[in-house]
Amino acid sequence: DILALTRALVHPGDRLAWLAVLRSPWIGLNWSDLHAIVVGDSRRTVWELLHDKNRMGTLSESGRETAQAAREKLASIVATSRVQSLRDRVERGWLLLGGPALLADNTVVENIYRYLDLLGKLEVAGSLADVAELESTLDQERVSSDSNARLQIMTMHRAKGLHVDHVLLYGLGRVPGSGERKVLSWIDIPNEHGGADKIMSP
Repeated sequence: DILALTRALVHPGDRLAWLAVLRSPWIGLNWSDLHAIVVGDSRRTVWELLHDKNRMGTLSESGRETAQAAREKLASIVATSRVQSLRDRVERGWLLLGGPALLADNTVVENIYRYLDLLGKLEVAGSLADVAELESTLDQERVSSDSNARLQIMTMHRAKGLHVDHVLLYGLGRVPGSGERKVLSWIDIPNEHGGADKIMSP
């Protein structure tokens, strides 16, 4: 949830991150209200849609009240600040939304602050150049827990040669795929000149 909040603040157009924040236990909108917020409008950001009075009128009564309360709390951290770091904005948002109150375990709170410290080291000028770098760094982080256990999920190739106590290989009984998966996916989007712009992705 806090990673989704980070992604939403770094990139206002990250619709998936914004919907994850609105669905999180901090806010708790249901699927029907989330759908009502974004349906039929792919051009505006979720944050912009939250300020559309007509669209807010299509939400359930409880969803509308919840969305308005969340919007008021998030307003102070959404705009990029010249005096506040991204780390501080994420922490402030987490506190404003009541994040600590939902955590019963002190070790989880400690891990949140470890996350915030890591975010503070990676951010540049109040933002992140690449959110994927943060996610990759998080994959390498060891988090504390009551059991002091450590779990790593990796490919068989990466695990080769490592000395670990236990290795679980999942899905060995599955039939291999056909190998016909596309290397690239693309879509054509009409542009203002009547032509088409192509968006490609691995």
